[in-house]
Amino acid sequence: MAASGVLEPTALAKHAVDLACDLLGVDGAALYWWVSSTGLLHSLADNRGYQAGASRTLEPGKGVAGLAFQREQPLIIDDYPRWEGAVPWALANGVRAAVGIPLVARGRTVGAMAVLTHAVGGFDADDLRLLSLLAAQVAPSLEAGRLDIDLAASEQRFRSLYGSVASGVLVLSASGVIIQINPAGERIIGLSAEEMRGKTPDQLWHAYAEDGSELKSTDRVGPVVLRSRQPVQGITNKIVLPDGRVRWVLIDAIPVMGPDGQALQVVASFLDITERKQVEEALRESEERFRAVFNRAAVGIARIDLGGQIIEANPALQRMLGYSADELTHNPLATFVHPDYVRDGRLAQLTELAEGTRQELQQELRYVHKLGGLVWCNSIASLVRGPSNEPLFLIVMTEDITARKKQEVALEHLALHDGLTDLPNRTLMFDRLRQAILVSKREHQALALLMMDLDEFKEINDTFGHHGGDEVLRHVATRLKRQLRESDTVARLGGDEFAIILPGVADDAAAGATASRILNALQEPLMIEGEALEVRASIGIVLFPRHAEDADTLLRRGDAAMYEAKRAGTGTAFYTLEHDIDSSGLTLTFELRRAIEENALILHYQPVLRCGTGEVVGVEALVRWPHPRHGLLAPDRFIPLAEQSRLIRPLGRRVLEADVQQQDRWWREGITLRMAVNL
Repeated sequence: MAASGVLEPTALAKHAVDLACDLLGVDGAALYWWVSSTGLLHSLADNRGYQAGASRTLEPGKGVAGLAFQREQPLIIDDYPRWEGAVPWALANGVRAAVGIPLVARGRTVGAMAVLTHAVGGFDADDLRLLSLLAAQVAPSLEAGRLDIDLAASEQRFRSLYGSVASGVLVLSASGVIIQINPAGERIIGLSAEEMRGKTPDQLWHAYAEDGSELKSTDRVGPVVLRSRQPVQGITNKIVLPDGRVRWVLIDAIPVMGPDGQALQVVASFLDITERKQVEEALRESEERFRAVFNRAAVGIARIDLGGQIIEANPALQRMLGYSADELTHNPLATFVHPDYVRDGRLAQLTELAEGTRQELQQELRYVHKLGGLVWCNSIASLVRGPSNEPLFLIVMTEDITARKKQEVALEHLALHDGLTDLPNRTLMFDRLRQAILVSKREHQALALLMMDLDEFKEINDTFGHHGGDEVLRHVATRLKRQLRESDTVARLGGDEFAIILPGVADDAAAGATASRILNALQEPLMIEGEALEVRASIGIVLFPRHAEDADTLLRRGDAAMYEAKRAGTGTAFYTLEHDIDSSGLTLTFELRRAIEENALILHYQPVLRCGTGEVVGVEALVRWPHPRHGLLAPDRFIPLAEQSRLIRPLGRRVLEADVQQQDRWWREGITLRMAVNL
């Protein structure tokens, strides 16, 4: 029996098929029940022993029971073996006749019975009436039993769900008192069911709306649903218990209505969203901090989507590039970058960052200002990922380094150019000479190097002073540039010495013609302090690869040719092998120039003693040259060379600078000695 006192369906069905067999004196019967979820008739009872191995389900329209169910009317088959709907297992077991009776409850067909016999003669009208009467009695009882079991199962499922569901469930009475709360509700609120039952929520906690305002008792979810008799969904409340504990809950509530249309109860389900709210609050605070930095930062900041489009740009970036926020957003960042860094409309390294193949990117870029100018920027880009490590967007921070870049360019220019004439200096000239040699080798072309020295420049300095001499050098530089091609290089090596690189020169004649043209240009009268001055020079010419195949040898042999031109007074001279017969002096002169420029000379200090007492009262500075091949050279080995080659002045300047620095160090250390320097 079921809990309600109704016979359970399987027992009732077994009783029905047994009773049918007894009433009609037949071999077997079966009772099937319709299950809508499967679309089949399921066997509830079957006393046909020979059908034990057959299926426990039956399709509507199949067999005598299935056909009776489908047609919703009784069915007699007097000659079963000849019936087109006969089933093999029944034929195999000698069934001769059959009857099918539909089971009807509450006006709908809920199942069917099948009664089979092996006797010849089958069933008559009385049998059919008897079975129909049995079916009419059994069907309502079966339906009631099934409903009772379904109700019990439903109740069990509800209890199971009520107790195990992750959301809290709270039931309020019509007076607003808590009747029930499930275990999840106890865990979420932090109070036991005993502590809450019989009390109103007002007595247990304070409630606040999402905007932070405290809710009056009449504005809480329970009273609102009871008054309106309408469900509510997605209500967010903050509840604060007396001990200060805080919970954020998301509430859905429905009224339970009575027959008179009044709300008897309120069933509220709620989820604990405290952690989510804390995360949202942390995100809000983080966003506020980011927004404060974003808007007030001195550097440009942009959020870039994974496709390279600007999502937003801060005021500093807008000022830096001259564009408004609307002009920047929704456009590719590559639009505002110099084309040298853009490939297929995108910044390649930024694409790699967006794809996650690199973690961070730092590079110096030139942006294009709205007015057309270039803005040098140091940009640092990083990938922002989501909670599941998925790429979200890029943050690009950009610092304007235009001023620094200009300064670097200016410093680089100063390091590689002569301060007086703005021509390339010896360092840049030497680099260009090596590059020109490489190009000439690759393209199988000749190269000419012209080494030029002004004649009697010392007399010009003595007559007009250094200011006048500097003016002459500036005019010489201007005239030299006018006589040369864009591809040529003219450099000032120091003093009144110049070097000219002529790449791709055709032959000796072309190099000589250029040298002659230069000499003629220099001879045009030059006005210095109201006086006409004619500048003359000597030019030595060497060719690559005929005379030398490396830069050092070309320079050395160019010097030798220049000294030959100066000695012979011919203005120009090509290098010849005869110049190497006694070239040791020229080589040493060349090396001395390098030593002076590279500050390779050293100073020895000889003590000066007071006679009688032996007290050290001063020192005399003596210059020495530690030569890589000849060892430590005394002044008598290189001072005459310096005087002949006009290196004496830069040598003297280097010595004086070193002496003054040494004297300063000694004085700061408390050593006050006089120093003598021979000039």
